[in-house]
Amino acid sequence: MEDVRGPIAVCRELSRVARRGYVEVPSVWIECTFDVDVGPLTSRYPGYEKHRWPVFHEDDELLFVPKQVWLGLVEFVPASVPTKWRSDQRIWTTPAHWEDEIRARELAFSGQEKIIPLLRDYFDRFDYSPFRPAGD
Repeated sequence: MEDVRGPIAVCRELSRVARRGYVEVPSVWIECTFDVDVGPLTSRYPGYEKHRWPVFHEDDELLFVPKQVWLGLVEFVPASVPTKWRSDQRIWTTPAHWEDEIRARELAFSGQEKIIPLLRDYFDRFDYSPFRPAGD
C-alpha cells in the first residue's frame, strides 16, 4: 500500500472482498531512516525512493502521510541509531490485523507546520524495548 496512489481505495476494496486479513507496511521508523534503500544515493534520502506514504497504525487505523521531498532535509533518526537497531527485522515493518474492515485515512498536510511535529512526536515516543539491538 505504500507504493500505490490510492491506498484508501485499496483498503476499501480489501474490506469489500474479505472479512478479515493482515496487512504489513514499512514502518515509519524505516521510512525516516537514511541509507536503507539500494543504490548509490541512498545515504542522501530517508526510506525507500519509490514509496509514496509513511504509514502509521494507531487505534486500529492506518494513517497514510504523503511523503514530501523535503523530509530528506530533516534527520528524525540520528545516524548512529540505525546501526544499533536495524538488524532486528521487526523494526522494519508495521503489522496490522483487521476484521470487518480496514480503517484507513490520509492525513493531508499543507507545508511542514504539522507533519514535522507529528514525526518528532512519533520518534520522541518510540519504544525500542520490543526490539533487539545488534550484537545481542
